[in-house]
Amino acid sequence: MMKRTFLLHPNERGIKMTTRGRLSLAFVLLLMIGVSTIGYGLPNFSDQNIAAGNLNPTDRILVQEVRVTGDSTHAVILTAATVQNMGTAGSGQIDKIEIWDGGAKLGETTNIAGLPYGVTVNLGGYNIPSGSTHYMKIYVTVGTSVSGGETVNLRVKFYYQMNGSSYASAWISDLTGETIRNGGFDQLSDTALDAEFLNPNDEATVQVAVFTDNDANGNDVLWAQTGSNTIVKVENLGTATTADVKDIKITLTINGKDYVTWDGANQWLPWNPGSPMEFDYTDFVDSADFITALANIPNNSSVTVTVEMRIQDQGSVTDGRTIRTRVTLLVKEGGQSYEQTVTSSTTQTIRKQGFEEIEEDSTSLVSGTMTTGSSLEQTVKVTDDDVNADDIRANKIYIRNLGTASGDEIHQIQVKAGATTLVTITQPNALFDNFKAGMTIPFTTTKLVADDGSLTLKIYYEIGTPVDGHTVQPVVKIQGRENGVDYWSDEVTYPDSIALYQPGFETVENVTPPEGGTAYSGQRFLAQKIRLVDQDENDDDVTIGPIVVKNTGTAQASSDVIKIEIWRQDPGADPVLLGEATNLAGLRTAGVTISTPDHNVVTDKATGAETFLNIYVTIAEPEQMTAGRTVQLRTRVLHTEAGVSYDKAALSNQWTLAINHRPVPDFTFKKASTSAASAVPKADFTYQDTIKFTGTATDPDGDSIVAWHWDFGDGTTSDEQNPTHQYSNGGTFDVTLTVTDDKGLTGSVTKTITVEGPPNEPPVVDFTWSPSAPDVGEKVTFTPTVTDPDT
Repeated sequence: MMKRTFLLHPNERGIKMTTRGRLSLAFVLLLMIGVSTIGYGLPNFSDQNIAAGNLNPTDRILVQEVRVTGDSTHAVILTAATVQNMGTAGSGQIDKIEIWDGGAKLGETTNIAGLPYGVTVNLGGYNIPSGSTHYMKIYVTVGTSVSGGETVNLRVKFYYQMNGSSYASAWISDLTGETIRNGGFDQLSDTALDAEFLNPNDEATVQVAVFTDNDANGNDVLWAQTGSNTIVKVENLGTATTADVKDIKITLTINGKDYVTWDGANQWLPWNPGSPMEFDYTDFVDSADFITALANIPNNSSVTVTVEMRIQDQGSVTDGRTIRTRVTLLVKEGGQSYEQTVTSSTTQTIRKQGFEEIEEDSTSLVSGTMTTGSSLEQTVKVTDDDVNADDIRANKIYIRNLGTASGDEIHQIQVKAGATTLVTITQPNALFDNFKAGMTIPFTTTKLVADDGSLTLKIYYEIGTPVDGHTVQPVVKIQGRENGVDYWSDEVTYPDSIALYQPGFETVENVTPPEGGTAYSGQRFLAQKIRLVDQDENDDDVTIGPIVVKNTGTAQASSDVIKIEIWRQDPGADPVLLGEATNLAGLRTAGVTISTPDHNVVTDKATGAETFLNIYVTIAEPEQMTAGRTVQLRTRVLHTEAGVSYDKAALSNQWTLAINHRPVPDFTFKKASTSAASAVPKADFTYQDTIKFTGTATDPDGDSIVAWHWDFGDGTTSDEQNPTHQYSNGGTFDVTLTVTDDKGLTGSVTKTITVEGPPNEPPVVDFTWSPSAPDVGEKVTFTPTVTDPDT
């Protein structure tokens, strides 16, 4: 076989040729062509940047043009071309590819299955004379199996012969791609209208949709006038029905000319959707003469569809129903029928007249509480926001309390608009009887609100004498008169539930633990814990005292209860003693008054000041108290705020007294060790002995012993159960062991021990004189010194 050499275009030297997964027929053919390597000037191929635009089904459109400039001395013979689509369109979306030079068709293919990888078009050996320039035009015919949005972005490679050798060009890519549209109108858009409120009898535009023909063909868009002759459909996707919408008017604008719906007498036609409502070609005429028939849409122009609706009168409509329309046009282009739809992006709402909007603009209270004489301020804003031009006059207010407070706990209600007082009602007034169920208050001074304007109202609720802890959370709506008819706004609710209190501590409450239960003889126990909270809108501190403690149970002063202590404990702090009493006269009658001279000021805090009172009770010894009696404290916390005194009380849980028998201790002692040998002692132990004490205890009630305490009689103690001790001197010592059971009761035992001290040492005597060297006859002073080792 003769040896052949395949030459690449200079732009492709050193580049590996691929076919994206499969070999093209042209490439296989080229492998079989033998050429010799001779250096000639090769032709130039360049894309001419054809921007065809949108393509429709059945369109045959020029999408790419390639300029071919031949060699100046040798003719170029085009043998084939590979065409590949780098876009998304394939078989079904493209039916045919043709390549032309001027008026001469060089080749075509309808075998489109391999278009994403490259299809071959046989060019039949087309001759391009030396030194000439030709323009290769590539046409595509669009199929009918399109969804819309598929893209065409071709590239082509030419295979040619020159002076007996075979060559392949580089890929020539289309610099501007095309998009396949599903025929008819290529661009659909909704003009986003403002969402508005429509009142009874209002007329308003509810949708503006634009349908645009923007493609590469020269076809006009024609109205469908066969079959039912329906060319426009309108349906409401909202909730409004024929009871809400009275009429509809549609305007089709083509090249600046308006065509409107017309029944021979009226542009407004009764709304009869029939899901959807259909309009025929003959339903539209030129708005200038109401005679001229509807025109078609010229190529590459648009039609604007304006939908207007008129609302029924106020007795028919349902407040809050909505309108959101969808428009469909039925047209033809290039012999194909299309049905294209635009849905409004805006929902319009039908409102019965009056204030369409009401807003709750109140500022929440930091404390969440109000006290007698203070006023809760509620702020609401009403707005007229509709398509008509009517003013509104605010003339009534409706108030309903969601909380637990009744009208008896409110002293006054006042409504103001700026500096103008619209109404004031003060107790006694029968209107307050409906504070919880709902009270309607006519304004003594009404307020005019201009069309599409707003009105801010402030409602003041002055607190009377409330039940502590009852709440206020007002619900409000405003009545306005518009176009001669009164309408209520929607309701708004104050953002928080506000607790009402008489002044002083807003909260004085018994808290647990302690939960109550059994208290034992000799026990000191936490009988009551009271939570105090100053949480109001003022900046005043509260001073505690005095505190009056009364036992509502049966336990008696002195015989059963012998002491009461009151400790204050702030969160995160150590408890401090407020006051105590051992003289409990009046415990079960008027109560025991306990003064609180120190630590008695609760400093105001913006978020609320909190403290606790811990009330401890000590029960008498078992020999005194009577089992079965009860302790249940009613503690009155007297206090002052801003110079005014207040008296609030809390009731504890109940305690039942029970006998707790004393534990019975005993102990033994013996010599543990001797530091040194000594003569026979004259006592139990000597000062050199280490004595081991062994403690024991029994409890008649079976209680656990929780504490041991030794007093050795020489000023030293120990809390061990079995301690050791050494006396430094001799003598007789009373050793006492005290034990405590788990209910706090103690028992003691005392024993005497004799200890022999160290032996008696003789005293040491010395003296000095002065002067140390006296003269004869000179007076001498003698000074003695005496020490005794035993002292």
